[in-house]
Amino acid sequence: MEIESFEFNLLPLALIAVLIIATVGAAYAVLQYVYQIHSTGTVEAIGLEIKDDQGNIVTSIDWGSLTPNSTVDFHCFAINNGTVPVTLQLQTQNWNPAEAADYISLTWDYLGDTINPGSSHPLIFTLTVSENVTGISSFSFDILVIAEEVI
Repeated sequence: MEIESFEFNLLPLALIAVLIIATVGAAYAVLQYVYQIHSTGTVEAIGLEIKDDQGNIVTSIDWGSLTPNSTVDFHCFAINNGTVPVTLQLQTQNWNPAEAADYISLTWDYLGDTINPGSSHPLIFTLTVSENVTGISSFSFDILVIAEEVI
């Protein structure tokens, strides 16, 4: 009686063993340690509000009816609600009609004082109509109050 030979190939078993070991190794590789560091700080920000004498935020000013060679004042407060000291600048734009800027001017009494965070500064805007105004029956324009950080 003859016994047939049986060949046993170890290569597939070796590959399976390598894959099992690699998987176990990868499972250990996902372990981690977290080191936490607490941090604090502040963000510097410029903030400005304009409020009237009653504490209302000013979004528009009605100058009323004006005559040639007249002036009218508007009293308010600039409030620094930011985190850094500021100074202010005044500009006007968007005059309607454009010729109104030739006859009407806006000034203020602000002298460049530094306004610290949380502080307010009184302001008086003064609108002046030239004695030579002609051709203007109504007008509008935008007032820009620009806050800049004091360096």
